[in-house]
Amino acid sequence: MAEPFIGQVELYGFTFAPENWAPCKGQLLQISANQALFSLLGNAYGGDGRTTYGLPDLRGTLNVSQGLNPVSTFDWNMGDRHGAETHTLSDSEMPEHSHLATYSGGIGDWQGHIKATTEAGNSAIPTTGCTLATANPPGGGPDKAEQIYYSGTPASNTLVELGGSETFSAMVNGNVTVGNNGSNQAFSLLQSALVMNFSIAQKGLYPSRN
Repeated sequence: MAEPFIGQVELYGFTFAPENWAPCKGQLLQISANQALFSLLGNAYGGDGRTTYGLPDLRGTLNVSQGLNPVSTFDWNMGDRHGAETHTLSDSEMPEHSHLATYSGGIGDWQGHIKATTEAGNSAIPTTGCTLATANPPGGGPDKAEQIYYSGTPASNTLVELGGSETFSAMVNGNVTVGNNGSNQAFSLLQSALVMNFSIAQKGLYPSRN
């Protein structure tokens, strides 16, 4: 083949780099060993740019032309790496969706009670824990409030159950279970590809801009 340009990348069907070529595996080289190649690549592909520089790493990577994409307006710069072989969706990347929710619970009986005593009331104002009592004095008028509450603990033999207490049923001890979807596993982003050998010319003609 004709003498290549220094820094020219070629694709080969065999597994090694020919003489004066190097595999494109991202290896770091000494600038002093090949200043001509460094002057073309710089440190776009790695290295500190003072003593070392890197070769392109094309292992498992598709290459695209540099420049501004006129459709997406994404700017592709020399040496930048983009994409991944796999990806796991985050919550913000998932489309809006719903999950199946199921309820399981039982029926429980609740009974309401009104505490009352036959003792004479000792308070006209209800307080926490008080009990309904016999009006005291009976037949009170508008100028004298009847004491219909018993504050304290009435004697057990004076306690009565008022008619009208009700027992009702309600759902108790219920659980709502929201179903899970998916397995949170990464999925492949790889397109169909054929693996071959990329190599870069270390010696040859120095390319001219004109």
